[in-house]
Amino acid sequence: MLASRPTVAELIGFKVEEISGGRAVGYLQAGPQHANPMGTMHGGVLCDLADAAMGMAFASTLEPSESFTTTSLSINFFRPVWQARLRAEAHVVTREESGLCRM
Repeated sequence: MLASRPTVAELIGFKVEEISGGRAVGYLQAGPQHANPMGTMHGGVLCDLADAAMGMAFASTLEPSESFTTTSLSINFFRPVWQARLRAEAHVVTREESGLCRM
């Protein structure tokens, strides 16, 4: 899975460090290219980074004939980000069979 970098990673510029066994780690060097009109990091970019980490973690548990999609995402922001190296780490807590699609 590391060999095929997610397309959204190319778009917003995050890197994948690890994907295996229901766990994924990625990072993003936040900068002015990610800014909202107020000059801080756009919340949607933070959501993309979080969603990608969760998705990659879950994808590492799939069989070749299985697929999935995010159906709900909620995020809380605690402080603004201007320029920083952000790290997203995700691990699968529960793998529900009802949310999977088989091809």
